[in-house]
Amino acid sequence: MIEAVTRKLLQILKKEVHSNTVLATHSDMQELASLPAVILYSPIAEKLRYDDANVPIQEKNYGAGTVKIYASPLLYNLSFDYEIIAETTLEVLAVGERLVLFLENTPYLAVAGKSYPLTVAQAFNRAGTLAPANVRRAVGNFVVEGVELELADYTEGKLVRKAEVIAENLRTGGRETIELRWRKNEKGEEDGPAGQ
Repeated sequence: MIEAVTRKLLQILKKEVHSNTVLATHSDMQELASLPAVILYSPIAEKLRYDDANVPIQEKNYGAGTVKIYASPLLYNLSFDYEIIAETTLEVLAVGERLVLFLENTPYLAVAGKSYPLTVAQAFNRAGTLAPANVRRAVGNFVVEGVELELADYTEGKLVRKAEVIAENLRTGGRETIELRWRKNEKGEEDGPAGQ
C-alpha cells in the first residue's frame, strides 16, 4: 500500500499543484529539465502501536467449511518531505501556496477504496539557494496517517459446525455430554454456539 499511496500522491500533486512534480530519494542529485518544480521525497514509514481494534481478520468459507485467519494489518504513518525549487522567490511562494492550499483542503487521501488522514506537519519553510545562486527553494513535510500493510500469511482451519463437551455434574457427581450447535446469523451463516 505504500507504493499505491505514493503513486496516488504523485498523480494528484501533478494535477492539482504543478505538472513538474517528481519523486526522488533524499540522496538523489536532481537534474530538473525545467523550473519551477516540486520534488516529493520517498516517505519515511513510522510504525504505529497496535490497539484493541487491531484484531485478526477471519475469512470464512461456509460452503467449504474452512476459515483463513490473517494477522491484523500493520499500520504506518508515512511522512513525506517535499521541496519546491524555482528561479525566483516569488515562483517558490506561488507553487508553495498552491501546495499548502491543496494539503489543507484535502483532509483525506483516497487510495484503493480506503481513506487515510492527510496532515500538514510543516507547511513550507525557506531553505536557501542552490548553485547556481539564482535557484531558490523551500521545504516542507506532510503525513499520510494509518496506512495499512496487510500480511499475506494466514492460518487455515476447518469451521466447527457442532461440538460435544463432556462436563462433570456437581449435583449428581456424574458426567454429562452437552452438544453445541452453531447458531445462524441474519445472513443464514453459522457464527457462534447456540447451546444444547
